[in-house]
Formats: sequence, C-alpha cells, structure tokens
Amino acid sequence: MELLIIERQRSALLDARSTGRYDSCELEKVLDTLDAEQIMVESRTASVADDWSYFW
Repeated sequence: MELLIIERQRSALLDARSTGRYDSCELEKVLDTLDAEQIMVESRTASVADDWSYFW
C-alpha cells in the first residue's frame, strides 16, 4: 500500500513539473526524498519477507 501511495505521489510531482507550475529544483528535492522513502519501504518489506522465510 505504501509503495502505491509513493508511486501516485511521484506521478503527481512529475505532472506538476511538466506543467512548469513549480520550480524544478524544488521538485527534484521532493523527488529525492520520495526516492529515499521508497528505498526505506522496499528495504523494510524485504526484511520482513526474509524474516518469514525462516518459517517456511
């Protein structure tokens, strides 16, 4: 669910960038933060999957 939210946020930011409504440098900072959040979520998800692998 979190990854879906991140993807929708990324899409909205990219749309905003394409319209030129916001400063591209500021949007890049937000996109970098979103990338870091995605990595954190994916890492946490992989860690949980690894934990469950002990039971199988």
